[in-house]
Amino acid sequence: MSLLSSLRLLPLTLVMGAVACGDLGLEPYGSPDLAPFDPSGSPDEPGQPGGGDPSSDADEDALPGGGDASSDAAECSQSQFPIGLEQATLDASNPGQPLFAYQARSTENPPFDVLQILSYQGAPYNGPDAPGTYALDGMNYADCGLCLLLLTDCSNDYQFDQVFFIRDGTLDIEAISPSGGPFRAILRDAVFEEVTIDATTYTSTPVEGGDAWCIDELFIDTMIEGG
Repeated sequence: MSLLSSLRLLPLTLVMGAVACGDLGLEPYGSPDLAPFDPSGSPDEPGQPGGGDPSSDADEDALPGGGDASSDAAECSQSQFPIGLEQATLDASNPGQPLFAYQARSTENPPFDVLQILSYQGAPYNGPDAPGTYALDGMNYADCGLCLLLLTDCSNDYQFDQVFFIRDGTLDIEAISPSGGPFRAILRDAVFEEVTIDATTYTSTPVEGGDAWCIDELFIDTMIEGG
């Protein structure tokens, strides 16, 4: 499996595997015990790396999320995301390919919804590793450097109902640092759309007539584990 394939495989394990809807506090990614969504599939190398510049082209699969009431409320099936539990981790086991992951779930007990913010901080994706304001439009899960997902109605046996991917909004990162440091960010005017994700190419495709989940403003302030 190529390096690029491995990079995309990690978040798909998060999205489709045990950690996505499992208990926070477990190994957030990279566990050899977690099988990928489709063990027989190896994704193609993305042709348009999303990088940390969230302006990369978006085509397909995305996930619904949650947040505070949002723009275009009439289109939104959900408009809140209360943070019940949260965790921020930095996997720097491969110094050239650090992966930052923030996970929050809406309640302690199932069923709960999960919000994920993933930053592929190494080349070719070049996701953000420093404070700044990052636009979230025009992205696809196959090549995003900064990827935001929402999973709905998760159970402790790792089943979920719908997947949403970010379509619009901004993420204002006020602080992001190595292990022991803070992660502070504000998600604004976010619209997540329901998607499917191809297990081979990791391309996210909007579901025709699918739901949308909107968040006007969501404040995140937690410490980063790992490193």
